[in-house]
Amino acid sequence: ARAHSGSAMLGCSAHHRMVTVQNMHPFASSSRGIQYSRSRRSLTRAFPSFMPAVISEISDQAALQMASEMRRVPVHVPSLGPAANPLATCVTGPCGEEDLRAQGCGPTDPVLVLLHSFDSSSLEWRRLFPILQAQAGMPVVAVDCVGWGFTDHAAWRRIPSLPVSPAVKKEHLEAFRIQHLGGRLLVLAGTSLGGTLAADYALQFPNVVQKLILIAAQGFTEGVPKLPRPLAVLGVLVLKQIWLRKFANKEAYFNQAEFATDDAWRTGRLHTFLPGWLEANVAFTLSGGFNLPESRIKQIACPTLLVWGRQDKILPSALAEKWRTALGAHCSGLVWAEKSSHSPQLEEPQVVAAAIMQFLKQPQEHQAQ
Repeated sequence: ARAHSGSAMLGCSAHHRMVTVQNMHPFASSSRGIQYSRSRRSLTRAFPSFMPAVISEISDQAALQMASEMRRVPVHVPSLGPAANPLATCVTGPCGEEDLRAQGCGPTDPVLVLLHSFDSSSLEWRRLFPILQAQAGMPVVAVDCVGWGFTDHAAWRRIPSLPVSPAVKKEHLEAFRIQHLGGRLLVLAGTSLGGTLAADYALQFPNVVQKLILIAAQGFTEGVPKLPRPLAVLGVLVLKQIWLRKFANKEAYFNQAEFATDDAWRTGRLHTFLPGWLEANVAFTLSGGFNLPESRIKQIACPTLLVWGRQDKILPSALAEKWRTALGAHCSGLVWAEKSSHSPQLEEPQVVAAAIMQFLKQPQEHQAQ
């Protein structure tokens, strides 16, 4: 639980704003239901209608910019049935054939897809995302995983028994790739439990993932015992508590004075105000979680870059070495963010970006660092 919650809060500080909210359809991606104005800088931003009004408590410009660029697209996930389909999936970045071709991405070119961590959202990428957009040389897309982030959870509020298992998360990602990325190959990046999902997906779809980027990724797990629903509900409710968010916020950063701010945990908690957040997270808890033991990690066959915070308190550096050993020749490098804890993409985005750029330029090399 400590590892999960630590990567769920990432963030920003607070000023008074004027906010208006409209009730709109989940797919009203081009509509903006929140108008935000800051008296100090006369800055106005429009946010998608699904964004919770408590975004008014956040002032981190990177978070606000990324939130304003988010939209939802319909994704049909067969196992969810008619109750949840099409699933209004939150994405940031180019999506659809027209967008991809506008960025010079042909049908055989890869797309860099970013997966956030447990009970988090794509706002976790807010400092790294614009750097990658400018430097990656390929489209960069951040996806909010089913059951987490700003992807619509309303169906789970109506039908709490709908699944949100690791299998469903992989199915959702694959459906998104086919339906909105034209079936293109992926360079897949994930942080913390998002890295677990990325690795698990790469094992199931080895011909799809061209390269893998794991940032402080969880692994060597065999799921968790299933809890009775009442205990699962209590456990998920704790995730929304401010005291836990503040604690995990401090654990996630090395430079706490600069990064472990009230704005940070508010950003990490923003998605929890969506309808159905509780029920969707309970459903994931009841699924038993990810099964990614060492025997499966050794089967990963694509070039894989590891990035780790040298000061990580949640998943210590010994785990990074364990990943490198298990990956063997398929490990293309282990890059240390020396002044980061569990969130190097937020504390040292330039370091992480430089490591990714070097990795992208050397597709066939597997040299450990």
